Amino acid sequence: MWKLVKHRLRRSLKYRHARRYSRLLHEVEQRAPKSILEVGVYEGVRAREMIDAASLSDAAESIRYYGFDLFDLFTPDVLESELSKTPLSQAQVARRLSRSGAQVKLFQGLSQETLPRFVEEQRGAPLDFIFIDGGHAIETIRSDWQNLQRVTGDDTVVIFDDYYVDCPWLTQRFGCNRVLEELDPNSFGYELVSPPDVFRKAEGDLRVALARVWRR
Repeated sequence: MWKLVKHRLRRSLKYRHARRYSRLLHEVEQRAPKSILEVGVYEGVRAREMIDAASLSDAAESIRYYGFDLFDLFTPDVLESELSKTPLSQAQVARRLSRSGAQVKLFQGLSQETLPRFVEEQRGAPLDFIFIDGGHAIETIRSDWQNLQRVTGDDTVVIFDDYYVDCPWLTQRFGCNRVLEELDPNSFGYELVSPPDVFRKAEGDLRVALARVWRR
């Protein structure tokens, strides 16, 4: 019976959305993390999918999920400055994720404030899987990474969304490109792990890929 359940779940996780998110779920399935941290929860859909993908290897009850977003504190100013999307309320996301069976903790507020507190509580204990997809401004992504690299170990998988391929009109202000280019090559490496999804924009084609960072 469990094999049948896993087969149905695996089929439901694929080809439902942009190609890079199918790749994200493949990474989760392959790594089978017990702890998942996501910056930028939005509506909680990706969170539920990652928990489900991790549940293919372990019971959902053994998985810890930490989600960071503004939730109810989101404003129109943030929408413009972060090139972002309006998330659901914290209560709405909590209800959606409560049905996953995982141990879920949601953190509301600016990630520049909530992540440092979380990192201190972790006392250096590394997480298994980190997905950074919060604010899209370079300064915000840089801050998220500076905080989260303190809870990465040799086996931690870190995935960045919003690596913009051949989009010079955008990468001066947004995306993780510059943050990854600033990595100390003696400490970290990175690579693209998905073909870019292409969206037609007035300024030109928007090509968005995932990037994976690892400790050397």
